[in-house]
Amino acid sequence: NSWLLFIFLLIIAYVQGQISKKGLSDLQKFTDAEGLFDKYIQYYKKRLFLNCIPVITTAALFVLTFKNVFFYLLFIQILFSFAFFPRQGQILKELPDRDIIFD
Repeated sequence: NSWLLFIFLLIIAYVQGQISKKGLSDLQKFTDAEGLFDKYIQYYKKRLFLNCIPVITTAALFVLTFKNVFFYLLFIQILFSFAFFPRQGQILKELPDRDIIFD
């Protein structure tokens, strides 16, 4: 059933969100700005990798079943992947009270 797989992907997204929040709260423990930014880069690499898993899964399901629901879901996931890619405003929001200078 397509809906069961859709619900399963939503559950995975929720779990990823919780892991992401925990990783972000762990970053707040660092006081060294350079060490913090290095950990933040590692955090985002892990987050981007984890965001690729549902996209790849949905793409595989679309190729295997050719159902339109997977195509639409894949399109939405790709849009959200671009929307949540780290930008200056998001970095400043997630790392408050830091003197971060962007080149």
